[in-house]
Amino acid sequence: MIYLDNCATTKLSDNVKQNILNNLNTFGNPSSSYNLGLQSARIIQESREIIAQCINCSPQEIYFTSGASESNTWALQEPFWCNDYEHHSITNNSHRVQTKDKSEIITYMMVNNEVGFINDIKLLREKYQDFKFHCDATQAIGNIKIDVKDLNIDTMSFSGHKFHAPKGIGILYVKGGQIKPLIYGGKQEKGVRGGTENILGISAIGVAIKEAFDNIDKKSAHCKILKDRLVYNLNQSGINYIINGQNLNTINSTLSISIKNIESEPILLQLDMKDIYISSGSACNSGSLEPSETLKWLNIPKEYINGTLRVSFDLDNTIDEIDVFSNELIKIVNRIS
Repeated sequence: MIYLDNCATTKLSDNVKQNILNNLNTFGNPSSSYNLGLQSARIIQESREIIAQCINCSPQEIYFTSGASESNTWALQEPFWCNDYEHHSITNNSHRVQTKDKSEIITYMMVNNEVGFINDIKLLREKYQDFKFHCDATQAIGNIKIDVKDLNIDTMSFSGHKFHAPKGIGILYVKGGQIKPLIYGGKQEKGVRGGTENILGISAIGVAIKEAFDNIDKKSAHCKILKDRLVYNLNQSGINYIINGQNLNTINSTLSISIKNIESEPILLQLDMKDIYISSGSACNSGSLEPSETLKWLNIPKEYINGTLRVSFDLDNTIDEIDVFSNELIKIVNRIS
């Protein structure tokens, strides 16, 4: 198998797998006052402290959620403005307004989930200093360093499954730690998110984020080698394609290309038959026949836009995998074009 869709989701790392196995018998309810419950509560607190250290905040400013979609919804309970190319959990939120003058919150992705371009959040925060500022950092974790104090943002969200933690666990950072509830129930998460905590997920995301932050530079350097190799192979092939966002500041782990006069879906299906996995764009936009808002914003020419492919690399990918993938891609394109 050659897996090159790490923007959509990632494999569990070995350390995360071991952490989950180690905690399988930790079943105590963390709200209980006896020892089994206290053991679970300690796991939650330890993970909260690790995450806080990674992004430079207080543990009391970290909340555990089911993922970034919930975190975004929780943070954006007041009128807010965003670009059309933000995540669907933001653009489909009923609190969204069309003009900044009617909003209380401004929100931006830190790293775009299709092309991988990096928004200068610190500069944007300074520009919108009269508003609250939310940031979806889902694609940024493990790719760029994050210091929430330096950025001076009010809230930030991300999902564990983008950096080798399990699905179903996410984070919401809240400056100062005060936020109104979204899910009502018990006294979990300081009384603002009811529901018994996901101990295995919470413990695992602490391990995963520590690994991700420790390996940022190593991952970036490795992924640049892979990206450069893929671009070289495609250039040598003579395929008529463009690199989307080529003039933007992008992370090294994502490459979005568009091939002229071709549909991406047949390519994905034929690669699937070879046990090779990439995507045509954001996994959250899969199934849509319409070009994404990101591609529209980039003004991708109409003869290229339907042939868009997103390749996303990670530390466990190899040069040999890139060569096999590019060889298969070139053969498919030449066959169906």
